[in-house]
Amino acid sequence: MSKAPLYSRSPRRASLPAGLPAPVSGQPAATPEPERASPAPSAPAGRGSDWMRRHPTLIAVGLTVLMTVLAMLAWQRLAGSSGQRITQADIDRAVRESLEKEPLPSEESKAYAAILPSVVRVIGLMDEADTGESNAEQRALERSLGSGVVIVDNGTILTNLHVVWGSKRVVVVFANGHRSDAQLVGAQPENDLAVLKASSLPDDLEAATMRSTGDLQPGDKVIAVGHPFGIGPSVSSGGPLVTMDGHVVGIVTAILNPSETRTFIGIGFAVPIENAASAAGLHPF
Repeated sequence: MSKAPLYSRSPRRASLPAGLPAPVSGQPAATPEPERASPAPSAPAGRGSDWMRRHPTLIAVGLTVLMTVLAMLAWQRLAGSSGQRITQADIDRAVRESLEKEPLPSEESKAYAAILPSVVRVIGLMDEADTGESNAEQRALERSLGSGVVIVDNGTILTNLHVVWGSKRVVVVFANGHRSDAQLVGAQPENDLAVLKASSLPDDLEAATMRSTGDLQPGDKVIAVGHPFGIGPSVSSGGPLVTMDGHVVGIVTAILNPSETRTFIGIGFAVPIENAASAAGLHPF
């Protein structure tokens, strides 16, 4: 049975005035006495394991730093009797050396890794007999190539309408290489959006998490991940518009080019995810 589409909560409080970031607040929970403590409820395994699977490098670096600090503290305790003491500067230097050996990935890299399992390549075939195999890029003039994103793990995909309009057959290629025919099941022509439904699915299909655009501010970082001209997936070249936490806030639709040259200059446009999701009959926010 397919799961419902994934939505994320806004990271900022709705009651704050526009433009002000939410204060980071929190208070550590009181620790109960051991003999009176009740077993704490365990967190859902699915969410934790999904986060760990998407951020292996972050976990590895964190464990490296933790082991370094613990080793130094243990050495300090053993060496305490001889007068050798480890200062905070020593710990900071050890942490810096650990990070230099295995630096943390950039925000953009983490966002790319988070959305990658949900990004698909979309091929609009002009001939129903065409198999749409590896020569797709070589026959780009005879077919349409574009990007899409899985929004429900039953194979529901958002893409641009111009990618599939007029096609005799539509093929989608998932992140793991699985290929499937897809049917056009919905459209929003005014926003150049189309909704596809894949006929067959990979076993490890992951739906993207969608997030409201209501709290986005000028200057917030986003990237676009897609398959321009069938090449990719690459960053900042069409497809879903993604925040640094890997959540989809829009679908890139067009570029305003002030010249007649076939180059990527000008202004890019994206449909907010609220509008894009409604094309599939979803109203998450």
